[in-house]
Amino acid sequence: MIITGIIKDALPPEANRFRRRSIAGRLLTMRHREDHPGLANPRWLRLVLSALLLVALWAMEDAGGVFAASAAAGTGSDFSRQWIMGLYSHDWEADFFTLAPQSERPYMSHPHVNVVWQKVEPEKGKFTWDALDRAMQLLLDNGSTDFLFTLDKFLPAWAGPQLGPPNNLDDWRAFVRAVAQRYGKYVDYYEIWNEPSFDVNSPAAKQHGAVHFGGNFLTDYPPILKAAYEEIKAVDPRSMVICGSLNDATTPVPENGVTYYRTLTDSAHRIQDYCDAFGLHPYYNPPDWGRFYDAVQQVMAENGVRKELVVTEVGWLHNIDNGLEIQRQAIGMVGVGSLVERGCRKFWIYQDLDDPPGQTFDFDYGLLDYQGNPHPAWNSFKAWVLAFNFFDLPFPPL
Repeated sequence: MIITGIIKDALPPEANRFRRRSIAGRLLTMRHREDHPGLANPRWLRLVLSALLLVALWAMEDAGGVFAASAAAGTGSDFSRQWIMGLYSHDWEADFFTLAPQSERPYMSHPHVNVVWQKVEPEKGKFTWDALDRAMQLLLDNGSTDFLFTLDKFLPAWAGPQLGPPNNLDDWRAFVRAVAQRYGKYVDYYEIWNEPSFDVNSPAAKQHGAVHFGGNFLTDYPPILKAAYEEIKAVDPRSMVICGSLNDATTPVPENGVTYYRTLTDSAHRIQDYCDAFGLHPYYNPPDWGRFYDAVQQVMAENGVRKELVVTEVGWLHNIDNGLEIQRQAIGMVGVGSLVERGCRKFWIYQDLDDPPGQTFDFDYGLLDYQGNPHPAWNSFKAWVLAFNFFDLPFPPL
């Protein structure tokens, strides 16, 4: 009944959308290989990335509408993209597609959508899809692909405490299954809960009052992830299920935030058996984003885990001294660039627009102001969109 657009059924059954190799993908993997010692220097790769971004910025300034058209043309019904530069919005309909200039909309092709259980199933077994249907139709009509859904709190009152865990895991299973059945043809990536490691006992709760999970994360989250993984895979085996970000600290030292990645991937927990990738929210100083990526990869490698790290959310606030310039650098080479040069390939930036005055919870993370006017960081985002569209072009084997 809803949604016309891109469907996975158009792909041959043997297609694997996560395996296609691009020229940039080969370059980034070769930097780790002994048979290509000349590519092992991160400085060389940084120069290449910098050149690509400079070309992208020049194209935006001098080719305006031509670039917008090419950005839109880079998306389509191919679900084998390796490189994604996406964006998060609290409300796609009311914010980005109402307030952002028409000329800027083609750059947003890969949306991050938060799916709140409380809104979708306010009564047990009675699903309310209207708002999510409208958002999906709007996004598809504007050419969006590579959707990321975060299946998230708050819980409906009948299912358990607002922040979880659910009283009955079968209720959670039914919610996840219903979402996957309705939108599975359009959604490639599912993140299971936003920052579940921020439970009531976490450093984030004690230091900042940030609580995103109501139970004991170490014991209550793994069954939630396992149930979601099983339900989603039963509906669409080709979707990527992403474990929620496991940061456990908010200190300026990235290495202090990797404990849960180590603990939950050890032989006693093996949470990696119930996800295809791990979410990463590197909210440290932007120059340290790549350092955190390295630290997480290291502790997981020690446990024998070789799974992709996906940045399902990252951004930087700009309501500080010189904030707009710092945000521009964070979304540019200093922050995102440090992750790309380490091999990170999928990003969803937080967030599209600033919150209106008087709503200071998110401290102005928007790439555009609350009226839709672009900040300098929006140009950094657009440059990555162009670069990633190039990165993802298929090339003959080297």
